[in-house]
Amino acid sequence: MNYQYRRDVRTDKEFKDDIKHTTKKEKFLVEVYRRELKHRGIIITVSDNGIDNTGKVIKGNVDCRGDFTIENENGDSWIAEIKNSPVATKCTFKVASLQAYVRDSTSILLFMNTGNINKDLSKMDYDDTRWATVTPTSIALMLENKKDDYYNEYMFGGKECLKILKAEYDAYFITEELTYHKGRSNDH
Repeated sequence: MNYQYRRDVRTDKEFKDDIKHTTKKEKFLVEVYRRELKHRGIIITVSDNGIDNTGKVIKGNVDCRGDFTIENENGDSWIAEIKNSPVATKCTFKVASLQAYVRDSTSILLFMNTGNINKDLSKMDYDDTRWATVTPTSIALMLENKKDDYYNEYMFGGKECLKILKAEYDAYFITEELTYHKGRSNDH
C-alpha cells in the first residue's frame, strides 16, 4: 500500500502521530495478551513481525503483514495483527487489510470494549474488555458474509470497511475475558 492511501485525509503530522500512538497501543495490547496467557499457565514468546514496529513513518510502499509473531512453548507459532474496538457493540475493519490477512495467513488478536486507549493507555477498561483470536478462516468468512455490506468509513479515512455487530460476534469470534488483573491494583 502506498503512503498516500495509508495517510488518507490526515496531514503528515496527524499520520505520524497516529502511527506513533498505534504502535505503542499494539505493543501494550500484545503485552496484555502475554500476561493473560501467563496467568492461565501458558507461556508465549512475542517477537516483532511486519515492516516496522518502532512507530516511525515509512513513506514508501508497505504491506499488511501482521504486527507480531507469537510462539508457544511447543514451538507452534502464528502471525498476529493487533486490533481493538473501544466499544462492546461493534468492531470495524478495513476490507483491504482483511483480504491481506487472509492471503498472508495472519490472524487478528482482537480486543473489544477497551475504552478509548488510542492516545492514553491508562484508560484501558480491564473489567469489561474481551479478547479473541480471529483466524484467517474466520476473516475469510466475514469478508464473504458481509460483502454486500461494505461501506466507506469516514473514521478510517473513507476506506472500504465492514462492521461486525455484537450480535454477530459468535459467528466469527470466541471471546474471552481478561482475568489476570482481577484482585490486583490498578497498576497494570
